[in-house]
Amino acid sequence: MRRRDAGFTLLEVIVALAIATASVASLYQIYTLGWRGVRLAGIDSAALEVAKNQLASAGLESPLAAGTTSGLSPEGVSWTSEIRAYVPPGDGGSEAALPLAYWVNVKVVWREGPARPQRSLELQTIKLKSGP
Repeated sequence: MRRRDAGFTLLEVIVALAIATASVASLYQIYTLGWRGVRLAGIDSAALEVAKNQLASAGLESPLAAGTTSGLSPEGVSWTSEIRAYVPPGDGGSEAALPLAYWVNVKVVWREGPARPQRSLELQTIKLKSGP
C-alpha cells in the first residue's frame, strides 16, 4: 500500500467538517424559521376566530342596539365591536322609524411579539333585528 492511498489528508478532513457545519447551521435556521411561521400563523388564526366569534355573537347575547363594546381575549387579542343602525339606500336618511337592520363592525388588534408591529383585522356585516 502506497502512502498517498493510506487515508485522508488533514485538509480533506477540515473541508468535510466545514461543509457539514454549514449544512447543519442551514438546516437549523430553516427549522427555526418554520416554527416561527407556525407560531405566527397560530396567532393570526386566533385573532380571526376572535373577530368571527364577536361578529356572530352580536344580537344573540344581547339585543341589537347602537353602541360600542370592547374587550380582551385570553389569547391577548383586543377587540372592539361597533353597532350602528343601517339606513337603506334611497331612504333619504330618515332615522325616525325603528331600524330593521344594523351594521356590525368588529375590529381586532394584536401584536405578535414585542419587536413586531401591531396588526389589525376588521370584519363587517349587516344583521337583521329579530322580533318586534
